[in-house]
Amino acid sequence: MSVEDKIQSIEEIGQALSNRGNRRVVHCHGEFDLLHFGHTRYFKAAKRLGDILVVTLTPDRFIAKGPGRPVFNENQRAEAIANLEFVDYVGINQWPTALETLEIIRPNIYAKGNEYLKKKDVTGRLDQEKAKIESLGGQMAFTDDIVFSSSKLLNNHFDVFSEAAKPFLAELSQTTKATDLLALVDKIKGLKILVLGDFELAEQCLVEGGHAKLRRAFIQPSGALLGLITLKEFCELVDFLSVSTEDQSLIGPLIPASVFADLIVEPGLNYPTRRSYFDQATGFKRFSARHQTPFTPDPKVEEKILAKLEKKLGDYDLVLAFDNNGGVLSPKVRAKLGQKAKFLALLLGQPKAELAHQALADYVKVDYLAGAQRLFAKDAERWAKGAGGFKSGPALSLSDKQGGLTQIGKNGAKSLAPLVADSPQNLPIDWLSASFALAAPLKALGVHEDGVLLLCQAIGTLARQAASQPYGLEKMLFDKFVIALLNR
Repeated sequence: MSVEDKIQSIEEIGQALSNRGNRRVVHCHGEFDLLHFGHTRYFKAAKRLGDILVVTLTPDRFIAKGPGRPVFNENQRAEAIANLEFVDYVGINQWPTALETLEIIRPNIYAKGNEYLKKKDVTGRLDQEKAKIESLGGQMAFTDDIVFSSSKLLNNHFDVFSEAAKPFLAELSQTTKATDLLALVDKIKGLKILVLGDFELAEQCLVEGGHAKLRRAFIQPSGALLGLITLKEFCELVDFLSVSTEDQSLIGPLIPASVFADLIVEPGLNYPTRRSYFDQATGFKRFSARHQTPFTPDPKVEEKILAKLEKKLGDYDLVLAFDNNGGVLSPKVRAKLGQKAKFLALLLGQPKAELAHQALADYVKVDYLAGAQRLFAKDAERWAKGAGGFKSGPALSLSDKQGGLTQIGKNGAKSLAPLVADSPQNLPIDWLSASFALAAPLKALGVHEDGVLLLCQAIGTLARQAASQPYGLEKMLFDKFVIALLNR
């Protein structure tokens, strides 16, 4: 069979194997990004277990191994494996795991490398795959041969990280285990959390001859909404309080099903709008601008919000406020949160420093503060020490100059984590929203390990990607990402 004929869709492979007769089918599945000697030994050992060897690949969109990964795209990886004479079929998976593929191919043996016997299965995926293959009448087998790690080889010998990130990751990998960091994340599962914040409308307009025509309008998965997308994978008890227009059709599908959302209708509300303009002929983006039409808040709506907070605020272990200057977080609501919340985490998303300072003054007490460094670069250390009447805990900020996450402790001490998975030019406040959503519960539990900064970077990158993907953010991808970053 030619290389081209070996590479088929999962469905085509399943159809071809439906007439296997007495021949035993062995199935290997993985990313195989940087095909190496260990992989070929693994495939050969698997082939000896049966008659037909099928290798399926994780598609590019589900590989969460850090910046620059995969190094080789799914078609390149498939072609490389198909060139091995002892491989009979190669397919590119369509899902995050092999569970659906097992159902279609129905192998007699699902073969894994012997490294899976030695390391802890933090994702729980191996147990799921074992249960699936056994339910189909097959069995899982482990090959016994030499083991290499593609991630370790790529991390150490390929230029996938920035120069600033390399020593940071190298040092952290010597002192910190990925499994220990992920165990910290598991601690936040039982926290009861309240999230407050507003929605942002996104509009895409086509420009032709000096005239703009609206092409599409949708709610942007940013701010508080991106925080919910992040939290739903790690916490079981998350509530959301916000204001909305009477038409909630754009909002409903975006709120995770596990989140209880209390949306209060605000008459005359105008969502902040980020409008992007695209050239009609070429489709290229020309520019974007943020608009917010002033409106007069209804005092009755504010009274409803205050009444709800007065009644239930004490039930929450943690409150996350995504403050973008308006909507649900009025001055009175801010003051109520500062006075009554057991632990208040605040993300300031205002576009100007003076607006951020004004908002912060309304809260008085903040236990954990986050925001772009340009908003409070001069005051963050002073606030962290409790000066100016602000009893603030450590502040997490986005560093404009160095391109990383800066954490300022109560004593004013700084720690900096260089960016490992994005460039500074591509980091909007939305990236910090996801990072903040994970950092805040950890801070509420008193976790201050340096590795938290790495966790925040990982979740920020994945949440931004997941917000625009149908499968959303999955904890399994996050776990794999963290493990890959420290695999050196």
